[in-house]
Amino acid sequence: MNMNKEIKIAPSILGADYGNLNEYLKKYESFSDWFHVDVMDG
Repeated sequence: MNMNKEIKIAPSILGADYGNLNEYLKKYESFSDWFHVDVMDG
């Protein structure tokens, strides 16, 4: 069993305040590998 797997951090922007999205991204970018974006259609 390989126990040396790398963990990736990908916060979702679903709960972010879209009026201040830039601030949200700056807050988490230092420890995030990428951001998760949910695409939903009605």
